[in-house]
Amino acid sequence: MRDKIILIFLISSEIITYLNPFFGSIFTKLIFYSILLLLYLSKYFLLKNSKFIFKKDFFFFSFSLYIIAYFFRLIIDLYLNNISHNLYVNKFTYFFLFFNAIILPFIFLRTVNYDKLNFSTIHSVLTILLTTSVLFSFYRLVTVGIDVVQIDSGRISANEDLDPIAFGHLGVSLFLIALHNFNNYKNSIPRLLNILLCCIGLLALAISNSRGPLVALIFILLIYLIIKRKIRIFVFFSITLAFILYFIENINDFLKSYGSTFVERVMSSLFTSDIANKSSSRSSIYNLALDKIIENPLFGDSLFIQGNYSETQYYHNFVLESFVGLGVLFGCLYLVIIIKSMFKAFRLLKINTQYYFISLLFFQHLIYSMFSRSVLSLPLFWVSLFLVNYIYESNKFSNKITE
Repeated sequence: MRDKIILIFLISSEIITYLNPFFGSIFTKLIFYSILLLLYLSKYFLLKNSKFIFKKDFFFFSFSLYIIAYFFRLIIDLYLNNISHNLYVNKFTYFFLFFNAIILPFIFLRTVNYDKLNFSTIHSVLTILLTTSVLFSFYRLVTVGIDVVQIDSGRISANEDLDPIAFGHLGVSLFLIALHNFNNYKNSIPRLLNILLCCIGLLALAISNSRGPLVALIFILLIYLIIKRKIRIFVFFSITLAFILYFIENINDFLKSYGSTFVERVMSSLFTSDIANKSSSRSSIYNLALDKIIENPLFGDSLFIQGNYSETQYYHNFVLESFVGLGVLFGCLYLVIIIKSMFKAFRLLKINTQYYFISLLFFQHLIYSMFSRSVLSLPLFWVSLFLVNYIYESNKFSNKITE
């Protein structure tokens, strides 16, 4: 029971942060991680369960090397070199998130016996939380008004802690849990309800008007079609796409009534030859990252962008951040970890439908990490990465997976 509660907390911490319009996200995270720490300690002291379920394999050693290197880079940047930073105001916040969002889940999730874990309960709770969070966001947009929330070039934030990219990915996550439920329920009524949740998730994505979540959704749907290999699913998605295209003008008018120019933005991305317009302000940041890698290939440079980029302060791409901050060696190590984890997530999708949500959540946040956030500010990416690796090892140990 304790393992189940901790898993729900780990996966839903960001979701519930979005539900909170009254306090800052850091304050909410502080409460959440404090509760998690108490649960960790109770598991250790009350159950005396200090042993690890899994042996120390390649993932354990490679990730340990990577995260140790990242820890020392943080110390060098923030304390030895006193690098300018504004991602978080207090230096302590970086280390607070480092240990609570990465280190503790990495350690704890190795102790879970996944063969005995009831995933259906976890998925049910997450479905309720995700649905509530998205509907609450809609409620705020309707009752408070879109003029109160942030609107930036038609990109909409649902509340103070839920920026356009996060809002869009919240919709994608709801779509994924509904898709997972659809594949695990056999009765017609639950399946119809989850189709409705898929539509609600897509609506949140469209209103947010962020292209990163759309890229993640397309990538995930391609993986899903490859895994299922059923003609009726391909036909269903084709009909749905045709329906959307037929009513595209009506959809555009509806979204524009809420301040979202999602349809126009996607069309512009598809048919314009202006690369700078497609990549927004990311291209200049990526070019800067490549220059930094060439300048300091061995030991890397600061994790934080300096100079005229003070508003962003990070590279919006975990791969580039790893290469820039840690050098080519640890950057390549990060790539190896990601590629092997992608392989494991794909294998999990093929062996059991109960792993659909966790595996697809990992792919979603992998794409998320390619377009936004820093290594320290996307905890659900790391939780999904750990779960994919540990669940894979659990199934391999039980002989459900053969190398």
